[in-house]
Amino acid sequence: MISSTATSRACLCFLVGFGLSSAVVFESRNISPKQSSKLKSEYDIHFYLYTAKGWDYETIDESILEINLDYLEENGYKPDNSSARDTIFLYPDFAFTTTEVINNRSLAALLSQRVPAVGNETVPCIIASSDPKDLVVKRLSCLARSKYIYLVAGLLEGVPCSEGEPCRDDGLKIYSTAVVFDKQGFLIAKYRKYNLIYEEAFDKPSTLEPATFKTESGITQGIFMSNDLLFAEPTRIYLANGVRRFVNLGAMVNTMPFGFCLTVQWGWHFANLDKEITLVSANYFNSMIGYTGKGIISSSGGYSMSYSYGAGHLDISRAFVGQYGKAVQEESKAEPPIISEETDFTNYTSVPVPHSSVVVNEVSVCHGENGFCCTLTYRMIRSADEMFYQLVAFDGNRTARDGSLLFPEQICGLVACSSTDKMSCSASLDATNYTEEVSFSVLALKGSFSSDKVMPITLEGSSYFPMTYINMTVLPKGNRYEVNMVSDGGMQQMKTFAISSTDFTAKSGANLSSTSVIFAVIPLSLYVLSSLLL
Repeated sequence: MISSTATSRACLCFLVGFGLSSAVVFESRNISPKQSSKLKSEYDIHFYLYTAKGWDYETIDESILEINLDYLEENGYKPDNSSARDTIFLYPDFAFTTTEVINNRSLAALLSQRVPAVGNETVPCIIASSDPKDLVVKRLSCLARSKYIYLVAGLLEGVPCSEGEPCRDDGLKIYSTAVVFDKQGFLIAKYRKYNLIYEEAFDKPSTLEPATFKTESGITQGIFMSNDLLFAEPTRIYLANGVRRFVNLGAMVNTMPFGFCLTVQWGWHFANLDKEITLVSANYFNSMIGYTGKGIISSSGGYSMSYSYGAGHLDISRAFVGQYGKAVQEESKAEPPIISEETDFTNYTSVPVPHSSVVVNEVSVCHGENGFCCTLTYRMIRSADEMFYQLVAFDGNRTARDGSLLFPEQICGLVACSSTDKMSCSASLDATNYTEEVSFSVLALKGSFSSDKVMPITLEGSSYFPMTYINMTVLPKGNRYEVNMVSDGGMQQMKTFAISSTDFTAKSGANLSSTSVIFAVIPLSLYVLSSLLL
């Protein structure tokens, strides 16, 4: 079920879910005719790359919540509400707590907050509550109300366990939750993160409840949190119900060579290109432990993406997004290096990709009992003395640290390694400098996947940004799908050129009765943009 909330100038509005309807009263705030004539049919969105204060403290207590709330309120961009009817601020996951809470249950319980029911007719800002468990909700409500903005933020929600349900010793369910406040300070939506990866301190909701909110100008926004982009749900539910604008509160750890934040965001957008979607992602920021990368990818071809290096400061990007997703682009640059985690290639199969400049060459690799295979066709030009490209493949289950299943995954791709050992294929960019001396005049990848839900995962060899100028076709073939990804131009400085399919059992099902062709073509020029500190 997907919940939907709306605000408007009318006093009576309705919460309409699929299978759920309820009435809720909102305070009205009128706009004068003079003001209305200046408003545009676009929204002004501010998305943050933020290191929570306290990340370097020896001990953390409840005071960290107020410290970060104060800092974000005092240093955030000042909205100009005359330029857009909707101004949306996105604060990333863990912006008030630091990521120390992810695997620290007692700290997560200490910093958890009460979150009222959506549709409550009271404004948290107005309620005189001094209870520390109401602090974050109250302060965010006041911030949204005082700045007259829509505010989306991540917090930890603590809910007492019901009698008889499975519960931990502290008696709580602790959820990583996105909350949304409207311009009057009402709580109009919340989404409890359902797809948890390596977040042992939190509880998974018993049911997935995707959430949307509708702004004054009538634009519906779906809510993602971090690794949601890797899973079938809630994406499938949102798209099936016509949602095309999305906000994402990120805290994704960058992982070589297949899991860099912006490569996943861009790949997810590409995989859903025919839906004309816009995705705006804020992100937790501490590149020294792998967190960085935010951006906007619009349906009209506008891009604004950035990484920053280091920790301890706030980067804000701002974009005007029209009804159909046009993004204003700002100039800036990337700032490597970035610390990243490594993919464990133990269970992958791999073959070397030899130099081939005279003729078009072809190499293939297969993995698993089900014969998951992919083939690379290429011709390259190089000036490097040594190079260690490999074609790798994996068909199996991604698991958590405790060995539990996260989701099934199929992936194949060309990757730059730092030696002939396949375990070196997670090497940092510094260890694969030869990629700057290699270009591919022909580059194509073909694989036989269990699902039509696939995404390109690409990475430039001299930066941390996805590569573009690619075409992709997806064709049903027997009980599988044949996927072809082709470079639409010369590929230089290539670190990763791969196709990935995750959570495919839930995505595609077993019925391939349709013979229709799924086709996506996107020759795009990616503008590499880093954030502006406003």
